[in-house]
Amino acid sequence: MRGPQIRMPAGVRRFRPALARPKPPIGRSTLGQRITVIADDLAAILSDAADLRLAVPTPVTNAVLDLRGWSARVFHDNTTQPTTVDGTRLLAYIRTLPDRQLLALLADLPWPRLDALLDAIEVTGKTSPGS
Repeated sequence: MRGPQIRMPAGVRRFRPALARPKPPIGRSTLGQRITVIADDLAAILSDAADLRLAVPTPVTNAVLDLRGWSARVFHDNTTQPTTVDGTRLLAYIRTLPDRQLLALLADLPWPRLDALLDAIEVTGKTSPGS
């Protein structure tokens, strides 16, 4: 003898756990696009915060740059970091930063690596722009 059976109403059946569907493999370009969207969304949030004159923690602002760098590495399949930097674009970006963000950026720079870079510049004899 079996116990009483309870019929599940149709409205409740839809809340049953879904059957696991196999996920299609994610390609590098799809992953890169998803990372870029996250970076763009975060940049928009930071822009909204700046409009409200809210201070954004430095790690959050750095996360946008980290995400964009990661996206570029995923798209281009590079295992090493790029060795060249477009100095003009970098300076243009730095000039747009508010003072607080600029100071936070300077505080987070990898100073030992920058010292090594400056030492390498001195060895080559290029001490001023255009020389």
